[in-house]
Amino acid sequence: MLPPTATPNGSQDQSNPLLGEWTPPDETPPFPAIRPEHFRPAFDRAMADHMAEIEAIATGSATPSFANTLVALERSGRALDRVSAVFHALAGAHTNDALMAIEREMSPLLAAHRNRIHLHDGLYARIKAVWDARDTLGLTPEQARVLERYDVTFRRAGAGLPADTKSRIAAAAMAAARPTTRPSSPRRSRCGPNGRGYSAIRLLRIIASMTPWRRRPKPSGCCSSACGRRRGPAPWRIAMPSRT
Repeated sequence: MLPPTATPNGSQDQSNPLLGEWTPPDETPPFPAIRPEHFRPAFDRAMADHMAEIEAIATGSATPSFANTLVALERSGRALDRVSAVFHALAGAHTNDALMAIEREMSPLLAAHRNRIHLHDGLYARIKAVWDARDTLGLTPEQARVLERYDVTFRRAGAGLPADTKSRIAAAAMAAARPTTRPSSPRRSRCGPNGRGYSAIRLLRIIASMTPWRRRPKPSGCCSSACGRRRGPAPWRIAMPSRT
């Protein structure tokens, strides 16, 4: 359970419901008490805690193992996961201009946070050490799959590459995380140029217009161009083998 916020004078700040203890037994988010202004301090605190956990894993003195590296990574960032889950639930189902402003503000910061983790040389060195010794660790199939996904994820994010290449990959990731929301009505949060909201149908039409559809050639069984009816099975149907 996430501890309350520590103020500069060392006291415990219970004013932010995202950082305080949630009421048992269900420990569900206190949605009535959550306000948009609570999210930025909660994100800042959660990201700082996550990076402290990452540094502790990366600088550990013990020989890298599945338990002290992969399991520790899986258990890290719980506070950030919790704050992010609440924020995206509200931003997706009950959004408003204030939440969209926070989304625009936090998108590049969260992308930078992910880049710092994926491009952390010490952390990837431990993951690679576990990966190189995987055949001698007696991993279960599930553990081997987790290790594989971590190795692939970090390498795809630029881990182990030269510094200039890492910089280019990080810049591309930041550009991809550029927020696209604009101030608008809660029901029109998907916006186009100049903040004009698009409906779901409009978005589908835009996507369809961008898709490189190719006109299927007229099958030889067509009776006429005016009729449009075909003789025989349609060309996109799959003939299933007989069960007899």
